[in-house]
Amino acid sequence: MTSNAEYPWNNDVVYVIGYGKTPEHYALVRKQFERFDLRMAVLMVLAQSPQEEDREKFAAGLDSSPIEMLNTCISALEYLPAKKDAVELTSLVKLLRRLGGGDKNEFALRERVVKLLERNAGEKFEFTFGAEGYVPQSEAVEGWTE
Repeated sequence: MTSNAEYPWNNDVVYVIGYGKTPEHYALVRKQFERFDLRMAVLMVLAQSPQEEDREKFAAGLDSSPIEMLNTCISALEYLPAKKDAVELTSLVKLLRRLGGGDKNEFALRERVVKLLERNAGEKFEFTFGAEGYVPQSEAVEGWTE
């Protein structure tokens, strides 16, 4: 595969190559990130063993719609050490603003986003965690936005 630049990549190929879990395999998968049709598969594979070099990819994945992909990217970012990165913080705030529309899964994910923001930015805003916090909490969201 490495000698054939025209090899037809697809999601299954990304998963199979990623199954090898070696730095070489991850490097091959990582190169496919720019292909939008493979991006989710690439993120799923890279999230199995999150590396600092992929941090921006996981932050970019926060623009995705499927909740499974959001969970994957959040888990990868949670695994990585805290970092005050403007691109990542902006992506987290944008996601925070999208979440909390009434779905219980979104509220749970929103809590994880807030914890990441608190950890990475070193700031806190009034935010209620747990079932009591499963309401819009627009003041806290606006605090993070500002």
